[in-house]
Amino acid sequence: MWLASLDQRLTSRKSAVAKAETVPTTITAESTVSEPAKPAVEKAGLEASSSLSPEAVADLERARTWLADGQASRALRTLRRLGNDNPKDSTILTLWGQAAEQTKAWGEARSVAEQRARAEHSAEALLALVRLQKLTGQSERAKNTLQLLAKDFPENQEARAQLEKLDAKSKVALQSNAAEEE
Repeated sequence: MWLASLDQRLTSRKSAVAKAETVPTTITAESTVSEPAKPAVEKAGLEASSSLSPEAVADLERARTWLADGQASRALRTLRRLGNDNPKDSTILTLWGQAAEQTKAWGEARSVAEQRARAEHSAEALLALVRLQKLTGQSERAKNTLQLLAKDFPENQEARAQLEKLDAKSKVALQSNAAEEE
């Protein structure tokens, strides 16, 4: 269903670019990336900035297609360029992070997630950052990000659940250390 909606919007965008009309201000896409060894990348509504040129919009569409077709390395090259040219565009940053994850460029994926969290400051962006911080061994940073997320988005159940889980692990570790010292 979401794919049909995306295709319809992308087709209308192609028509607008071809006719040299003004580019519509939004593209909506939902994209998931999954591997058996790690959780699926979050589904996110993606909106392209109205400041993107028609060429950048076309490149973004190609990169999204390459990601969907399993050509993550090819998409990553394009998304790096787009991301460097448009460092605050959350659509580009989201897709760039997904491409980096698919190619197992974990450090780059985390760095892009940090950039996205600064640009977008949404619960979804912060949760993606927490996941990548955990994957790259930055547990303390992940905990700090979760605390920020719980403070800024108190209705977010996932953040609270993850914080409770971390607190429970911390209590067990403290009890274990206290028992060893006795």
